[in-house]
Amino acid sequence: MFILTGYGLSRSRHPCAPVVRFYDALRSAGRRPEAHIFSAGGHGFGMRRQGTSSDRWIDAFYGWIEAGGFAHAANTPR
Repeated sequence: MFILTGYGLSRSRHPCAPVVRFYDALRSAGRRPEAHIFSAGGHGFGMRRQGTSSDRWIDAFYGWIEAGGFAHAANTPR
């Protein structure tokens, strides 16, 4: 499972705590989750370039898909 979140200007003191608990629960259940937590980007991050690390979240997602065997890289034989 690929987990992605951005917390930006969250009002919570620990905005990532639910993500970490979910990640831990998946690990405890024998799953192999991958979590990416970005500190900036705002609502709809990734829809347009903003000069933050979250601009490239889709690249991490594609890498996860390929590494998991769910798809193959473009222009490469299967």
